[in-house]
Amino acid sequence: MQEPIYDPAMEQLLLAIGSGAGMATQAEIAGRLSMRVSTLPLSAETVQRLAYAPAPDCVSLVVQPDDDEYLDEVLREIDVLVREHQTGGVISFPRSMIDRVTGAMTSPAAILLCEPSSAEQASAIALSSSRSSGGFNDMVAEGEAERLQRLTEEVGRIARALAELSRTGGTERVGGAVPVKPAMIGDDRVDAATIRTAIRLRRLREQFFDSSLFADPAWDMLLDLMAARVEGRQVAVSSLCIAAAVPPTTALRWIGTMTEAGLLIRRSDPVDRRRIFMVLSNEAAAGVAGYFEAARRIGGSMQAA
Repeated sequence: MQEPIYDPAMEQLLLAIGSGAGMATQAEIAGRLSMRVSTLPLSAETVQRLAYAPAPDCVSLVVQPDDDEYLDEVLREIDVLVREHQTGGVISFPRSMIDRVTGAMTSPAAILLCEPSSAEQASAIALSSSRSSGGFNDMVAEGEAERLQRLTEEVGRIARALAELSRTGGTERVGGAVPVKPAMIGDDRVDAATIRTAIRLRRLREQFFDSSLFADPAWDMLLDLMAARVEGRQVAVSSLCIAAAVPPTTALRWIGTMTEAGLLIRRSDPVDRRRIFMVLSNEAAAGVAGYFEAARRIGGSMQAA
């Protein structure tokens, strides 16, 4: 008889999936967080256990660059657990697997880590497992929760600002909102060359100052996706992470939160269903177009950077 992956008598069970050194790291993290740990390989048996056994507090999957067989099935089952059963989920993976992982994971509650340190993994597991148990099991989770809350608030502020620009076109309002004309909601107010100039100007600053002084991943991603929209191009998650000009894990958090806020939309690749493309929502596109229109009125493309 197979050993069950979950014992109701246990508190804070971490189910670690993967192989090699990644599993040793997960076991060490579980010990530091006073969690029980059960390890499983990528296999058909693991897919079955995820689908039918009672859910653990947290599932941590460590993806290797050459993982292929059963990876998509395991990711889908973890996604179901996180989305429908409030199980914590942490996926760690190399850069080469960004599109593969993000294509399978749809739940915004899953924590995606690109080439994380052990400290980042520990923080994510502590936060993720606390969601399923209703409390924090380590102070590191509280710090991570505060950072995520600030990120959510910042994205909300950006969404409100873009919505305002899409309504007013950057004009001052007197006695209430300016009526929205159909022609104002579209991409005809900005061209790809103008957007690309703004992107180049943003990158130019990094030749003279520390790039961290100007980190603004939300705006960088909005600009890149607006240019792609005007040019009729598709943007994969991995490409959008590069455009964000921040570490991939940070970019993925921004993408997830901006998607929840309605700024970005996920679209499946019709050729490869394991990959998704990111696009601007119509409201976000109208806001970016309104911004460039307002910038032209007060001084040209330099203000759009």
